[in-house]
Amino acid sequence: MSDVAEIFDVHISSVSRMIKRGDLPCVNLGGTKRIPRVALEKFVESEIAYCPRFSKPFLRESAS
Repeated sequence: MSDVAEIFDVHISSVSRMIKRGDLPCVNLGGTKRIPRVALEKFVESEIAYCPRFSKPFLRESAS
């Protein structure tokens, strides 16, 4: 979950809330929550905001 929080540039509690709401699916493995890559990709695709000025997808690039 911390990796997802870092990617989205949000606090880990925000990722936890997304999971609790059912917005972001996860799998419990050995007492830790894991978010499958496919689930994360589908979530991002469904949440991409369109920039009206350019009429194409806009997604902030990571700083790394």
